[in-house]
Amino acid sequence: MHAPGLLALLKKIHPKAVLLTSFNYKFDIIAYFSSIWMGLPIWVRTETQDEAFSRHFFKTALRSLLYRFLYMPVDRGLYIGQLNKKHYLTHGLKEHQLLPAHYCTFNPIQQILPSDKQAIRDKIRYKLRIPKEKKIVAFFGKFIQKKDPILLYKSLSHLSSDVLNQIEFLFVGDGTLNSQLRKLAANYSESLNVRSHFPGFINQSELHYWYLAADIVVLPSQRMGETWGLVINEALQAGCSVIISSAVGCQADFKIFKRVRIIPVGDAKCLAKEIEVLLKFHRDFTWADSFLRNYSIESAAQALAESIDSIN
Repeated sequence: MHAPGLLALLKKIHPKAVLLTSFNYKFDIIAYFSSIWMGLPIWVRTETQDEAFSRHFFKTALRSLLYRFLYMPVDRGLYIGQLNKKHYLTHGLKEHQLLPAHYCTFNPIQQILPSDKQAIRDKIRYKLRIPKEKKIVAFFGKFIQKKDPILLYKSLSHLSSDVLNQIEFLFVGDGTLNSQLRKLAANYSESLNVRSHFPGFINQSELHYWYLAADIVVLPSQRMGETWGLVINEALQAGCSVIISSAVGCQADFKIFKRVRIIPVGDAKCLAKEIEVLLKFHRDFTWADSFLRNYSIESAAQALAESIDSIN
């Protein structure tokens, strides 16, 4: 994206503010410097935080200087979560310049009755031939090293036989680790009698129904840039319990709940322990609903509207 004509457009419409959602593309940089040149207020709502990657000290210092420079002309920061807010404060923005506009995703099952959600859950589990008494530990997303889905299989050696008899795995998605995961699935199905299911890529319009079929959703990402982890928002919308690694950005916001468990990166033993803890909870489709109102499209839109209203 090279932004041809962007400066001319800004001159023509002369907006009261310019909202930037990243600094990753030429378009963003041109919009940024054009706004400075025209004296337009700059707002930011980015995913940026300071804990998504492990960095060398000198790279961290250089990056910090760069962000302090970038944020000097910024008037307002709309933060998506606690780590994003911490980033803005660390690099020069003040508390009075910040408003929460939390990371959110559309919730198509919000208006579905609990009884209908149960029917959807039963239908998918019947399709997969999963017995009603079994608990589903699920992974949603790309099968790649960054997401570390293989950690689910590593956890099995740390689980008691009683727990192993209670669970089955569900892997929704696709990626470069697909064949490796399927080989592990075959091995553990034979050695520990833990079945795994691979429905493949599911269209976004149907994905929320598959969360209803799950009991525990695991996102054990490595520290390779998991700035938020929207699948956790989706899992909570469906009332799943969740386990996330300390490298997942949303853990700072969602860790206050007993049904949200945080594990160290790559710690299979801790993952097994938290699976055992969460198996004790009864399935509840709505336990997170009240909290998620602050992580909804409506809430983010309200924050943006308040910012617009505040312009003189």
